[in-house]
Parts: sequence; structure tokens; C-alpha cells
Amino acid sequence: MTRILIIFLLIPILTNAQHTITGKVVDIESKKPISYATISLVGTNLGTTANFEGNFKLKIRDTTVIYNLEISALGYHKRQINTKNLIKIILLERQIYEVPIVTVQGQKTKTRRMGVNLFSTQTSSYGTCASFNLQAVLYIPNEYQIEGWVKSVSYYITKDRGILNTPFRVNIFDKNDTLEQPGKDILNRSIIISGDKNGGWITVDIDSLHIPFIKNGIFVGMEWLYDSTKYHYKSTDESGTHDCFGQCISITPNISEHRTWMRILDQSSEWRLRDWWYSDPTRKKRPTNIMIRVEVEYNKPELDLIDSIINWL
Repeated sequence: MTRILIIFLLIPILTNAQHTITGKVVDIESKKPISYATISLVGTNLGTTANFEGNFKLKIRDTTVIYNLEISALGYHKRQINTKNLIKIILLERQIYEVPIVTVQGQKTKTRRMGVNLFSTQTSSYGTCASFNLQAVLYIPNEYQIEGWVKSVSYYITKDRGILNTPFRVNIFDKNDTLEQPGKDILNRSIIISGDKNGGWITVDIDSLHIPFIKNGIFVGMEWLYDSTKYHYKSTDESGTHDCFGQCISITPNISEHRTWMRILDQSSEWRLRDWWYSDPTRKKRPTNIMIRVEVEYNKPELDLIDSIINWL
């Protein structure tokens, strides 16, 4: 009985030890809020994302520890503030990027679509009932060694589930040659878009950014921007009713190898190859990848013959 009483006495103490910190992430020059900035406790797997208005909340379990809080947003310099000196308005400074120079040598440029094509069979979807910030990317190899830049990226938003017009962030990474996984983020600004209310393909024009289509390929992906107040829905299955969030992206078996990688931003920064889609061993061998494609613009005349053959087929 004594032990039970001790446990019950400890519960209020542990509960009261939790503390919620709040703040708002703002552009230092314009004083406008920075939407969907990432907030993380350095050295832990705890973190969150600011909402559209730049506001965030984060629960800290141990109030006796002084943490370093890292605030980051694409296109801005990262900033660290310890929780003891945390201020309500956190100002971030823009980071200046040098746009790569793309030389066009007089000939007419061409475009090629890569990744998942328009006529891929849709079998299911990924991101169903997401309840956290995650990234899913598709590796798109440079099979023809094209020297060009990414003109547009497209995503197939699943039509029959999720909140189809939930905002998400566009991700483009280069390839880590050592680990064969996503490497450095090469998109030089934060691009946040919403799907169409009817679902299906949504295309983002990034031609003006001149993102190079790298020799060893790129990873193009979707980042779920979890919001605790918006874009939620209920989903019921055999295990019960669940609170779900956001959009879903369709998957397809039309690529013969595993090319989809994912990571949960709030829990870990490690990428994992999505080769464990099904628990059934016989189905697990069949690769299923998220439906993303890119349009690449290039100016190499030696690919004319390849283009002619593909168009003829």
C-alpha cells in the first residue's frame, strides 16, 4: 500500500515538471512571420514546426535542464537560443544564395520528364493518417547524363483520402555518394504549396531557380507540415478510430527498384529506405514508390537520337 501511495504522490510532481514554451518566428527585415519554421531541442529527438502564422508550442519534460533551442527555416540562417533566455519573438536573418549560371549555347533547349510518368498505375498511398512532421523523397537518377536544370516538379495527391489541399513543402536533395541516400538540400528557398481540392497531379514551376539536375541524380520529395489545429480528419479501421492529418501521396509499382526514402523530422534526422512497405514477405519484394516526377530542361544535341526513338515508341 505504501508503494502505491508513493507512486500516486509522484504523479503530480512529474506532471508539473512539464513546461510548454511558446514563441513566434519572424523575418528580421520585413517583420513578417516565417511559416512552418522548424524548432528542435539540440541533442534530443524533440521538436515541432511553427504554424502558418509563425507561432509554435513545444513541451519540455525536465524544467531543471537548460536546453539549446535551434530554429531553422529554408532560406534563413539557423539560430540557437537556450531555453533560459528564450524570447517570444525570434528573428531570423535571410541567407543569400548564389544562383548557378546555366549557359545556353544558341541551340533550342529540350525538356525530358523523369520519375513516375503520367500513366502509372496507382495502388495505394503514403502519408495516410500522418501525425507528425515527415519527409518522403523519390530518387530520380540521371540515366542519360543530362546537363540541365529542373524546370518543374509534380506530385500525385491521392484523391480518395486525406485533406487534399493541405499545404506541404517541396524538397530537393543531392545524393550522398557514400551512403547512397539524400544528402544536402539544394533548393535555395522555402516553397510551400497546396494540392487541388480534387486531388491528382499538382505541378510546381521552379524554372527561375535554376536548380541543377546533378550528374548522379537528385531526390525530390514532399514534407508534411503538421499543424495541431488545422487539416485534421478521422479515419476508422479494424483497430479503431484515429485522428489523422494532411494529404496523402499515391504510390505505384511501376519502378522496378526501391527508390523512396523517408524520415521523421521530430524524432530523428536519419533517412531510411522505404523497402519495408508490406509485412507480407511475398509483397515486400515488389517495390512501391511515391508518385513524383520532374521536368528537366537541357541543351545537349547528342540526345536527339534518344528522343526520336522514345517518341517513336
